[in-house]
Amino acid sequence: MEIEEIDDLSTDLLHRQHSRRYANQQATITEEEIPPELFITDEESSETDEESNESEINNGNNNDYEYTEIFENYAPPVYEQFQDRISPDTNANRQFLWILLWIMSFRKRFNIPETATEVLIQFIKLLLIEIGGSNFEEFPEQLQETILLSCVCIIEVDFSDSSSIALEIALLLREERAVIDSSSLLSKAETDEESNESEINNGNNNDYEYTEIFENYAPPVYEQFQDRISPDTNANRQFLWILLWIMSFRKRFNIPETATEVLIQFIKLLLIEIGGSNFEEFPGSLYLARNVLGLKDQHHNFAACLKCHKLYNKKEVEEFQQNGNLTVMKCSHVEFPNSTSRRLKQCQTPLAERSTLLHGRIKIRSEKIFPFASIRNQLASMYCRLGFERNLRHWSERKRFDNILTDIYDSQVWKNFKETSDENSAKFFRPEVADSNLGLMLNLDWFQPYNGVIHSTGVIYAAICNLPQDMRFKRENMLVLGLLPGPNEVSLHQINHYLAPIVNKLVLLWDGVTFDNTFEYQEPRKI
Repeated sequence: MEIEEIDDLSTDLLHRQHSRRYANQQATITEEEIPPELFITDEESSETDEESNESEINNGNNNDYEYTEIFENYAPPVYEQFQDRISPDTNANRQFLWILLWIMSFRKRFNIPETATEVLIQFIKLLLIEIGGSNFEEFPEQLQETILLSCVCIIEVDFSDSSSIALEIALLLREERAVIDSSSLLSKAETDEESNESEINNGNNNDYEYTEIFENYAPPVYEQFQDRISPDTNANRQFLWILLWIMSFRKRFNIPETATEVLIQFIKLLLIEIGGSNFEEFPGSLYLARNVLGLKDQHHNFAACLKCHKLYNKKEVEEFQQNGNLTVMKCSHVEFPNSTSRRLKQCQTPLAERSTLLHGRIKIRSEKIFPFASIRNQLASMYCRLGFERNLRHWSERKRFDNILTDIYDSQVWKNFKETSDENSAKFFRPEVADSNLGLMLNLDWFQPYNGVIHSTGVIYAAICNLPQDMRFKRENMLVLGLLPGPNEVSLHQINHYLAPIVNKLVLLWDGVTFDNTFEYQEPRKI
């Protein structure tokens, strides 16, 4: 009865699949039980064979197949052939061909993108017309294929009128290889005894004894920089706009320092050749260009121990003497001062390496350097930018949500954080001080600066939470606080040595700093 009920169901329904619980058994089905539509006649079978993809012809009683000699067409389309060799444009003004040759070599050497090369060509044309007049109106301003080929195919350029230019160009275009000392990228292995915290039992007592002395993470004493660096007022102002363009070009296309150095040297050579001795004072290096514009980086360099990461004054390490002679200074830090077995054990790892120069001079160079940047100087530069203070106030004008967390501004910390420990004190983040009371978020990221070697370098940076979410993590809006040298990631407690100077600066910033002026305020302002 159950079988008959199942057969009456609609055939559109899918049958339920059950796992097999019994062994398969053969069943006998009579011809009357098979529906007639399941039978295939001989005529239907022949029609199916004719509709198949196999184009076969039965040749009498022979079962072999016959094929025609027609094959699939793989021939390529007809196209115009290039010439064996492309000659440069003989009608081009040969007085600037050496400039194009340098630009193409500069692009190839430093892998400059096409967009950056286009901008560089347009700037050099503007520079040539400004200094050399209408003689350079024919200078190309686009990176077209004809210009590229005319430059690449040039084998000889006539420098007979100015052999000094040929020499300078040869020096600028020479290939320099950067050699990385692999020995400086390898960390010194620590013994099992120093890596494990297996303490020695004191007498018959198996418990460890600790004192109330904790590890010293205090940074060394260092000289503070001035709040801001003023540009060189004695510099020749006729080429300041050129330096500003070079710095903007470097920032926009992320040009490395080596490429910027070469570009500055070439621009100086070009200016002297076109404009004469009036441009002898043009800076010939990135360091001098920064000094002229007042863009010199201000950061402190600390010498770090290779083993325990204790920080020392770099100058004291490299000028350390014993008995009147320069000597390699060793680390005197005690990493476990509260351990009964290690509280008197100093690190004693060399902090520098000694090398002998020409004429027997002795040079002491620190093994590991930790650069630390000032938060105050970076904030002073940011507050002088157009729109920076307006962007800091955006959070006070945004739409607020009670039960939805869209950003840090919706958190309880941002809403209820007090200026002091007093419960009746005002809130730290409020609209009237939205652009002066800053919320900083510290981050630590590790990255690989070199190819082909295992070397982890860390960067400690801070994001200003007052800025909009799409702006706070842009490079120009982040505070770079320090670079951890590597080559390996620092352990949890050893990173406190690198955080100590940063925390000290944050404590001073909590008390408030006063800037001489900002973009919106020409009088002193407290942040």
